[in-house]
Amino acid sequence: MKVSKATRYGFRPASWLFLAAGLLARAAWAQEVTFPSEDFKKLDTFEGHMVSNADKLFDQQQYRRAAAEYDSFLLEFPKSKALPYALLRKARCLHLDNKRFDALKEYQEVLDYFPDSVLYAAAALYYTGACHAENGDVEKAMKAWAEMAEDADYSKHFLAAGALNALAGNLSKQGRMQEAVQYYEQVAVGFRTTNPNAAFGALQALIPYYIRTQPAEPKLRELYQKLRSFESYVINIESDLEQSAPYWEKIRYFIRYYGGFNQFQQDAARQYYQYWASAMDGKLLGNDDFQIDLANFKKAYETDGTAQWIRRLDEQFNRTSDPSLLHRRVARWIQIFAGDRGNKDVRAKIDEYYAKCQFEKMSFRETFDLLQVLYDYVQDWGMAKNLFGKFRMNEISDSDKHQLGDYLWHKDEALVLETHAAMKDQDYANQRRLHYFHWRGDAARGVAVAEKLTSVPGYAKDAWWRMAELLERSYEWDKALTAFQHSDNPPESLFHIADCYVRLGKVTSAIEQLQEVEKFFQPRASEAALKIAEVYNQAGMARERIASLRGVMKKYPGSSHSNSAHEQLEALGVRIGGGEDAH
Repeated sequence: MKVSKATRYGFRPASWLFLAAGLLARAAWAQEVTFPSEDFKKLDTFEGHMVSNADKLFDQQQYRRAAAEYDSFLLEFPKSKALPYALLRKARCLHLDNKRFDALKEYQEVLDYFPDSVLYAAAALYYTGACHAENGDVEKAMKAWAEMAEDADYSKHFLAAGALNALAGNLSKQGRMQEAVQYYEQVAVGFRTTNPNAAFGALQALIPYYIRTQPAEPKLRELYQKLRSFESYVINIESDLEQSAPYWEKIRYFIRYYGGFNQFQQDAARQYYQYWASAMDGKLLGNDDFQIDLANFKKAYETDGTAQWIRRLDEQFNRTSDPSLLHRRVARWIQIFAGDRGNKDVRAKIDEYYAKCQFEKMSFRETFDLLQVLYDYVQDWGMAKNLFGKFRMNEISDSDKHQLGDYLWHKDEALVLETHAAMKDQDYANQRRLHYFHWRGDAARGVAVAEKLTSVPGYAKDAWWRMAELLERSYEWDKALTAFQHSDNPPESLFHIADCYVRLGKVTSAIEQLQEVEKFFQPRASEAALKIAEVYNQAGMARERIASLRGVMKKYPGSSHSNSAHEQLEALGVRIGGGEDAH
């Protein structure tokens, strides 16, 4: 008894449905088969004209008209070299017009009459599978794609990549990943340039297999060599990948990415990290990134992991004696140790490495980077404050002090103000103080600083605005109003001025300000008009409010503010369009 292809490939109906969404997507974005330009040149004028017209309609997605044009070509030129192409395109038009059963008949004609025209016949077989999948008959889809995979010529067609990935996906679903891998590798390597999307998709299935399911660094290295990267593009690669930092950077990323294990997988975790640590041992001794990862991987399975981890990190630190790298590496090692700072031995290493600093030789950037590590990772504010005292403020530019002071906003106010005090340009320092007090909502100190800046060119406008906002938050409406008037920030300031007038009970003045916005600042006009209605509402002037809401609808139809006015009128029970109209 002959074994069917469906049985041989393990296609069980109950397991096929998972493929449907992916198969449909492949059919949707698959690259279309086009008529080769060298063959087009061999057509006579009339043949070429008809093919071109049909192709234009196809490209415009006018599939019914295109199908009619291809059909006319088939009738008029039954001996043309473009016959298999036109027949395939007619089938594709029916397919893309959702007439899949009719399309299947046309695809079969391509296969029956032009089986050796591989460019078209292979595509017909691929799309036959796609039609079946879209019809919900995944068994027939798989049979078509299995046939494509087995044919020596068809399997090289760029569309075969989708078929091979589908076959692999089905095998993977059944737990037959070793068989699936063969197809994935065929796609990843064989279709790298002819169907890069499918090739990259296959690669995404291979990487977790060789990283976690069946760890195999030599296989990954072989793939990397053949593909010239693990990206969707190729790069120049080193001849000796075993000592290649870029190669191992990718591998280490994947080890970390796929290296999550739950509490019931501890044995698997130990085996996983032991394999990869063994694969990495003895390589790239001068590469800190590599050796730090290696120490971390070994820590994950060794019984005395922490002690050995500390020892390896110390050894790696001591491998490099370049004084120009000292402080950057100190900061990095302290950050690494900070992740386990609850362990007293690790905490002691933080102090030990901090003591390695030659503070008098540290640049601003080195000191600042270490300060951030102490605050954000070690979370030892006492140590951080001690380090702050090491900044040589007289040597630091005001822009660097600006950066330092802003970082400390969330840490220590005393240090923020000390940084500002050390600035050479005290107008600049006052601007930074004002921004800090404004952020804190501290009107008492912020307004006093702002008043100093209102007479300083370049800072005055910002000072008036921040002063106004601080006064507004403090409910000092008279003073806030004056400050907003000086801020020269229309139309935003006019909205605030109107609010201040409302708070002061000066409804008429508030309306006048908003009318000014409506008249002179067109992008905010509908907003101002709706705000007028709100002012009337706050003043208890119901009739005026309704008139204003109607005015918004009349003057600004289609705007969001008109919609809001409509909703408010409906909520008030007012008949839209009736009664008194807008002024």
